[in-house]
Amino acid sequence: MSGPEALSFGQAAALIGEALNRPVRFLDITPEEFVGGAISSGLPDEHAGLLAGLFEVIRNGWDERLSEGVQQALGRPPAGFKAYVNRSAAEGKWGEPR
Repeated sequence: MSGPEALSFGQAAALIGEALNRPVRFLDITPEEFVGGAISSGLPDEHAGLLAGLFEVIRNGWDERLSEGVQQALGRPPAGFKAYVNRSAAEGKWGEPR
């Protein structure tokens, strides 16, 4: 399911930073670096590998398309990511409320 726009990880990080009024950046690392960091943080090997594969699909835009899944599931248009991060920031989901 997707929202009304296709965003890169960098674009999503920039929107989160805007909502929090502080710098947030996306650091593009290799799948191997991700797996190593995830495992060292306690994620089981098989989960780290699966997540790395999913992130690789998104990162490379291999499934970059919009769908109507949210509209079909909820019966209403999806909210954009910017609306989501602004609401989450205002609710204090990522630190101090604005």
